[in-house]
Amino acid sequence: ELLFLPEEIERERKVGLEEWRQGRGAMARVREQLLPRVYHGSKYVERLPIGTEESLLGFEHAALIRFYKTWYRPELMSVLVVGDVDVAQIQEHITAHFADLQAAVDAPARLYEQVPMHDEVFYDVLYDNEIPQSSLAIMAKFPEEPKATHEAYRKNIVFELGLRGFNERLAL
Repeated sequence: ELLFLPEEIERERKVGLEEWRQGRGAMARVREQLLPRVYHGSKYVERLPIGTEESLLGFEHAALIRFYKTWYRPELMSVLVVGDVDVAQIQEHITAHFADLQAAVDAPARLYEQVPMHDEVFYDVLYDNEIPQSSLAIMAKFPEEPKATHEAYRKNIVFELGLRGFNERLAL
């Protein structure tokens, strides 16, 4: 039930631009150099969630409203509650505020972008004047496996802990 008031859109545009500017440090520059390797072959290389300075400065209000109405739909949303709460009370509160929402009719399908596997081995030596220390990172892609069983979930946790331990050792 947003109103999309022009002055509020412009205020949020300024907030978005400031967030974008704050993220422009040395680590962001290094990340931008790594993205083509990490997300090789996918749209994620060119589509960061915050967008570009040009997109933040140049979008028209109508485009923002159209995007919101297209993609901010009940069937694409989730409500998460974390904390020491009365579950029944929270469920009642959620029902009171969201039960009347209906799935969009004739809405475009949500496409899930894949990060494809590849045979190439990439390496880079990156440098930025603002980063005073050296670091080494080894990254590997693995196909995502379903975690529908306790054993699969446990296997994934053991793998992640091993990977973290290896990376912690490299950090010393």
